[in-house]
Amino acid sequence: MVESEKRITLDANSFEAGGKKFIVHSSVPIDFYERMDELQVQARYGKSFADLHRAYIKWVELKNAKKDFDADVQLRNVFEGVARGVNKQQDPLILICTLFCWPEGVPRISWSEEAANETIKLWSEEGYPVEDFFSLALQFVARYQSASVIAFQNTLDQAEAES
Repeated sequence: MVESEKRITLDANSFEAGGKKFIVHSSVPIDFYERMDELQVQARYGKSFADLHRAYIKWVELKNAKKDFDADVQLRNVFEGVARGVNKQQDPLILICTLFCWPEGVPRISWSEEAANETIKLWSEEGYPVEDFFSLALQFVARYQSASVIAFQNTLDQAEAES
């Protein structure tokens, strides 16, 4: 058992766990981003009964509007979110942290959920509280979403200037 609580601040550049130094990177490789995008979707569904109810209402609305593809995607996302809890898998927000909190000296060329689970186990054994990782993940995702909105707006502005 851990004697004192360790914390990771939102401005931390690194932290230690299991004898390893983890670097908190400000970006991820493209392959990791694609996985982060999937995990964000999983993080949105299956969290509460209210969320499930809202998702069901959205599914009905999409079906009634004859948007079958969108309805199928909605239903799949709900089932994936629920399945994670049923299968006792890690929370997607904590998994997102394993995409940008990477062991020092280890090449960032591939990611697997199995390796991520081992990393999370080290973090847990070190005594870091889960809310620190939730905060890091939410900050990271928000930064990416903000950057993509700005890039999209810049592309629109450029296209309008050229026309």
